[in-house]
Amino acid sequence: MIRIARSRSGGDAAGTPEFLQAEAAQHIPSQPFDAICAFSLLHLVDDIPTVLDAAFHQMKPGGHFISKTVCLKDAPRWMRAMVRVLMAVRIAPNVIILSRAELTRHLIRAGFEIEQTRYFGKNRLSPFIVARKPA
Repeated sequence: MIRIARSRSGGDAAGTPEFLQAEAAQHIPSQPFDAICAFSLLHLVDDIPTVLDAAFHQMKPGGHFISKTVCLKDAPRWMRAMVRVLMAVRIAPNVIILSRAELTRHLIRAGFEIEQTRYFGKNRLSPFIVARKPA
């Protein structure tokens, strides 16, 4: 995704956005950031509050945190059971089973304000959330 973003951003021209890839809670020296994206990530980290705290403190006031996170607690019971079996036999990675409401609470506790929550397509398990650090 970063390669594609860089190829479409206009190269090295002045004012071109910079795209970085880092560990979820890593401190990045070139901060503060205008936006941080966490796509298909938060359900895979061991400590969501630590990751969100790191993102919040490395973001400019008014900056946006954008995520798309699988919320398996909102899935049918059979699907959660299947994921647990796949994790047990090491076919699937360890996944945090959380709900959209829990994810929203994590974001708010970190200090973010939720601006928008949407779903795209028929999948209602992965909300696309846009949160903002207050100015």
